[in-house]
Amino acid sequence: MEMQTLIPVNNQIDQRGDQLEQLVRQMLIDQGIQTPINPMNALNNVEKTAKITKLVSQIMETLGLDLNDESLRDTPKRVAKMYVNELFEGLSSESFPNCTTFDIKERSNVTQTNIPFTSMCEHHLMPFYGVAHISYRSNGRVIGLSKLNRVVNYFARRPQVQERLTKQIHRALQLVLQSEDVRVIIEAEHFCIQARGVQQKGSRTQTEEVSGQYSNTNHIHKL
Repeated sequence: MEMQTLIPVNNQIDQRGDQLEQLVRQMLIDQGIQTPINPMNALNNVEKTAKITKLVSQIMETLGLDLNDESLRDTPKRVAKMYVNELFEGLSSESFPNCTTFDIKERSNVTQTNIPFTSMCEHHLMPFYGVAHISYRSNGRVIGLSKLNRVVNYFARRPQVQERLTKQIHRALQLVLQSEDVRVIIEAEHFCIQARGVQQKGSRTQTEEVSGQYSNTNHIHKL
C-alpha cells in the first residue's frame, strides 16, 4: 500500500467532531473513497423521515399489503425513523464522534479486537455485520478506547461496501492519530449472501487495510 500524506491536525480542534469531520470528509473525497453522498440534499431529519414514510407506504401498498391493518399501520414510519436515526445515522456529519486523544511520552502499540458493528450493503440495502480489529502504533498520542468503537460505528451506519468501510476507518484513524502505523481488519457476514442469491449461511468475508510498520511482512502482529 502507498504511504498516505498525513494532514496535520491542530491540537485545539482534534477533539471536536464537527471540525475533524470536515478534515476527514475532504480527505476521503480527495482519495476517492468517500461514500457517494449527494451534497445538494438539504433535508433535515424530520423532512427525511416524512418523505421516506410516504415512499415506504407506496412500496408496501404496491406489494399488496393492507396498511389499515393494525400490525402494519405504523410500519412505514418505523422504517423511516430507523433509517434516518439509526441504520443510516452515519450519513450525517453531525454524527462524527469527538475523538479525545492523550499525549504520551513513549511510542507504544495498541490493539483493540472484536469491535462489533452492523452496516447495510449499498447494493441491496440488506445488513452485513461482524467485528473490526484495530491496531496502531502511537506517535506521541493515544485515543480513548471507546472512540475506536465510535469511529467504526460512524462509518458502518450508512450504505456501505465492506472494502470501502475498511479503508474509511483506516484513513480516518491515520488522521486522528497522526500516525502512519495503522491496521484495520474487518470480518463480516452478509445477508445478501444468506437471504438471497446463493442463500448460504456461515461464510465470512475478511478485508484488511494496513500502513506503516504493519505493511512490513517481517512485522509479526497477532490479533
